[in-house]
Amino acid sequence: MGAFEILHPIFGIAKGIQKDLDLLYTLDNMLLSVICNFMIFLESIGSRARLSAKVEKLKL
Repeated sequence: MGAFEILHPIFGIAKGIQKDLDLLYTLDNMLLSVICNFMIFLESIGSRARLSAKVEKLKL
C-alpha cells in the first residue's frame, strides 16, 4: 500500500467538506511548490559557487 492510497482518501474527504478547504489545499500546494523551487534554486547557486571555486583552484 503506497502513500498515494493512504493520502488520496484523506485529501478526497478534505476537498469534499467545503470550498474553503479546496482553497487551502491549493494554497498549501502552491506554497510547498514555491518552497521546493526556492530550495532547488539555492542548491543550484551553491553548486555553481562550488564549481567556480574548483575552476579557480585549477587555474592557479
